[in-house]
Amino acid sequence: MTVSRPEAPAEVRPGRRAVSDWALIQLQELILGGQLTAGDSLGEVELTEMLGVSRSPTSAALRQLEDSGLVDVSPTNGRRTVKRFGAQDIDELYTIRLALEPLGARMAAERISAAQLRHLRSVLPDPPDGSANSGQAARSAADFRFHAAICEASGITRLTQLLKNPWLQTRALLAQLETAGMWPSSGLDAQGPGSHESILEHVQARDPEASEAALAAHLRSVRETLLEAIS
Repeated sequence: MTVSRPEAPAEVRPGRRAVSDWALIQLQELILGGQLTAGDSLGEVELTEMLGVSRSPTSAALRQLEDSGLVDVSPTNGRRTVKRFGAQDIDELYTIRLALEPLGARMAAERISAAQLRHLRSVLPDPPDGSANSGQAARSAADFRFHAAICEASGITRLTQLLKNPWLQTRALLAQLETAGMWPSSGLDAQGPGSHESILEHVQARDPEASEAALAAHLRSVRETLLEAIS
């Protein structure tokens, strides 16, 4: 099936020194936003023309997308495509996140500053309503701002870096499921024991054990919902 190529980004390109980073951001956002989805071909020539840059920054951006796990490369012909995520990817991503993020919540409850707590409240995401008018890209961005704020408040400086690629891959996965009509779940993240509200409540109460348990319950709930959706 032929997939229509998204329009070139409207933003004005930066100076030459920053153009590779700019190209990376544009391609990454097209994947996370669902305009480029599972299996779509990523030809350098076509993308270079679309972005209006030279071949070199496009090539560098694609290599970085490979490194972050958003792009696959065929071992036979070198063809690049947007990664297609499946059940094993869901299980692996959430296993990694369950090993790291609850620790972040535990430490955040112990160490969070007043300013960080205000920021965490400000980025508390709304629960998904299942509406077609509520785009997955915006929901994912809000959700991961909340998760990142918790990890940053943990005081473990390497934690967000360790989670950068799993978070990016999870966002791409959610975008693919939405494109396929399999996400979001309207019942997910209701104000129960594993909700964002519950996590925030326990962190601001400075309860390490409850914060850790709430974030772990949240991730397990999402993992099970995604596995059911993809089966």
